[in-house]
Amino acid sequence: MTITSLLADQNYSWQMRAKCGKNWTDYSSAGLFKTIGIGGIIESRVAGTVSAQSFEVVTSPNPSDSYFTLTVKSSNTTDRILVRVMDELGRVIEQKENVIAGTTVRFGEKYVPGLYFVMIQQGNNSKSVKLIRR
Repeated sequence: MTITSLLADQNYSWQMRAKCGKNWTDYSSAGLFKTIGIGGIIESRVAGTVSAQSFEVVTSPNPSDSYFTLTVKSSNTTDRILVRVMDELGRVIEQKENVIAGTTVRFGEKYVPGLYFVMIQQGNNSKSVKLIRR
């Protein structure tokens, strides 16, 4: 699913539910994300100046039969990174805190086949990635 018409540099919340046969499940707990600035650059305004911060998330392989790797490339070297993995129902199944930019995180070896959402947050920057475990 693709969501369109979101505004740049805005906070949004989302929830999911599934249709099982003819019945719908309850909504998941709310997830939060912030859209990036125009052109993929987050603007940071400090004392009247504007500086651009790079924030890029690289995952592989996707889809995967075994595990995933995730690397966050960021110009922010002070704030630690939070990585939160949620299943299709929005339940948090794994969380890694204090990840350092540039390091590679390996996860998912024990995940059952399905769709997973990874929320990556560092300071005011955040991104989400959809992963498929076969």
